[in-house]
Amino acid sequence: MNPPTTPLHEAVRAALEHYWRTLEGDEPRDLYALVLREVERPLLECAMRYCESNQTRAAACLGINRGTLRKKLRAVSIRGARLAAAIISRGQLAWELSPEKIQIR
Repeated sequence: MNPPTTPLHEAVRAALEHYWRTLEGDEPRDLYALVLREVERPLLECAMRYCESNQTRAAACLGINRGTLRKKLRAVSIRGARLAAAIISRGQLAWELSPEKIQIR
């Protein structure tokens, strides 16, 4: 699998700039929390996939303790390592980066 050609920070910037354009003059609310919610789930899913559903390894990879990882997995409705592994099946991780959408599928 080839790595994405767009650095993550540039992809996030492009998505945020698109978000600002779609506001049409409205003021954003809780933007920080929105961005964290949008990024956290795919981050956790990818870490679990990369670490073959091993929560101890995934926690170390993320730089958090295993208890924190388990709490975050529950908070974003990833129930157990098997579901996280099923969400992104082995060998099927693909990046789709565009100004309109950043998606890991």
